[in-house]
Amino acid sequence: EKPFTMSVSPNPAANILNVQFNGAASPAILGVFSMTGRQMYQSRVNGQANQTQIDISRWPKGIYIISLGNIQQKVVVQ
Repeated sequence: EKPFTMSVSPNPAANILNVQFNGAASPAILGVFSMTGRQMYQSRVNGQANQTQIDISRWPKGIYIISLGNIQQKVVVQ
């Protein structure tokens, strides 16, 4: 099983968040959470698609946690 990687751009982000991933266990759940634990986004991703765009234009400014499988990354929305 190949290692699992995820990159998020741009960071900080304003309107669109690009999440790229490789080696995702299929199917995996991509989730984005606020610092208070509120789920802002959820999507099931499969091993075929390796990029997701998330519209964050209406989200409050702040720090969010992007979770995919056992990987977590922080992104700043401004």
